[in-house]
Amino acid sequence: MSKSMVEYIYCENPEERDDYESHIFQNMFDQIAKTLPTEPVKYGREQIVWYDEEGDEIICKTSEIAELIANILDSVSGEHESHTGYYDPQEDALEPNGPFRTTGWYYVDFD
Repeated sequence: MSKSMVEYIYCENPEERDDYESHIFQNMFDQIAKTLPTEPVKYGREQIVWYDEEGDEIICKTSEIAELIANILDSVSGEHESHTGYYDPQEDALEPNGPFRTTGWYYVDFD
């Protein structure tokens, strides 16, 4: 039988509390991601933010947008930290199947 939110909030076992917080954060990330397009170009227009289902990442046109989304996620999640990064065209060109559709874009993900 699963515990209620109240039981987790007042739970004395920190591991159980951390598991619940991680579940809540993953759910929040998934809800945000579901609202985004899943392709970099939709209806002939390049998107500034989209969701890469393969990598489970939010993909952004600029570092500023990626940082903004990461900061919002971090402020809501409390202890969890999101990560931002960049898919470098020079590095991706060296990959066997590169470059990729995410090449040249910034990303937001989390552990």
